[in-house]
Amino acid sequence: MPSTRNETAEKHPAIEHTLTRKQVSAITGYSYKTLSNLAPRGKGPPCRRAYGKILYLASEVEAWMRGLPVVGGQPLEGR
Repeated sequence: MPSTRNETAEKHPAIEHTLTRKQVSAITGYSYKTLSNLAPRGKGPPCRRAYGKILYLASEVEAWMRGLPVVGGQPLEGR
């Protein structure tokens, strides 16, 4: 049995990398509490409940962040 989530994802490419709310907080700059408040209103990045934990798919967090308004500079194309 794989010992980490990343090993599981490597052996099963259909399983995507997941993030905890704490990790999403660090990535987005939104506090843990703000993410908790946004989730039931459907305003933050999409999340799921699995085994009593809230999990986010890394690709969905990235897509959500890319959908936020650009307030300075130019968005990077093709990334």
